[in-house]
Amino acid sequence: MSDAGWEALSEQAIATAGLVYFLALLAHLVEWSALRKVPVGREAAVSVGARAGGGNTRTIESDPLDDVPAAQSDRIALFGRLGVLLTIAAVGIHFVGLVGRGMAADPNRVPWGNMYEFTISGLFVVALAYVALMRVFNWRWLAPIVLTVVVSVLMIAAIWLWSPVAPLTEALFSPWLVIHVVSAVIATAVFTLGGLLSALYLVKERRPDTTTGYLARVPSLRNLDQMSYRLHAFAFPVWTFAV
Repeated sequence: MSDAGWEALSEQAIATAGLVYFLALLAHLVEWSALRKVPVGREAAVSVGARAGGGNTRTIESDPLDDVPAAQSDRIALFGRLGVLLTIAAVGIHFVGLVGRGMAADPNRVPWGNMYEFTISGLFVVALAYVALMRVFNWRWLAPIVLTVVVSVLMIAAIWLWSPVAPLTEALFSPWLVIHVVSAVIATAVFTLGGLLSALYLVKERRPDTTTGYLARVPSLRNLDQMSYRLHAFAFPVWTFAV
């Protein structure tokens, strides 16, 4: 495939990924709007897996449908599963766009030679990290916020940051570029997730006793604080290494 063909593939893949992310967001909005009037009857998160002799725990969120009547749960679960599947598909298409961007350059290079490429790479890691955390810890409650951020920033990148594929400048021909940018992208993505959790903490702190709506199914203030702290504790040394 020619360089022009790879560039066209990249443009189409990024645009398609943005559309699929948006459809996933709509599916999750339908899911959570259907849950808005269902009261939560118990704490939404539990801690399991404490290690012997240590204080470390692994926090796993309960399913959002645990307190939903059976008559409603099937329809809501359908939109939830659709949102998850669309998000995973969008992450795969997004990856194809990044590969195509790198292959379109002559010589072939990593796809982060300018701010547009850094932004779409960072958004890919944000979405990938969310999918991984969602699969391990059942963080489905974070989907509407993460997808809103991904869709919005991807749109900004496509409209205002886009630039044609070009070779790297001579100053950037170094293996340290890969190490530096990979570290920066990972740290930025994890900081983004940690920042979203911190923002949710501040919002929920103003309405800690709500029993309906989205905030009622967000984990407790203690769990939000713990999860945000762990994400920032991971991202900070990575960011320090990157700079």
